[in-house]
Amino acid sequence: MLTVAPFREFLREQQAEIARNAYAALANAGESRPLILTGDLNDTVQAATTQLLLGPPGSEIGTGGFDQSDQGDHRRLWNLAL
Repeated sequence: MLTVAPFREFLREQQAEIARNAYAALANAGESRPLILTGDLNDTVQAATTQLLLGPPGSEIGTGGFDQSDQGDHRRLWNLAL
């Protein structure tokens, strides 16, 4: 029996990467207005799709790296639903 679960996960990862790259392009172009990204983001915090959107752990709201500047991303995305 063929399963489509790996394909669905691949699609979710691609969608997250597209959203993240679009946001990074706006931020790197000097866009400074707030942005709210909405959608069916029902993966866990540890899921690959979530990590693609938020970046590496340790700089989330309430962690030690929250108020530290990044060396990578010009701007960060925050999960406000936690």
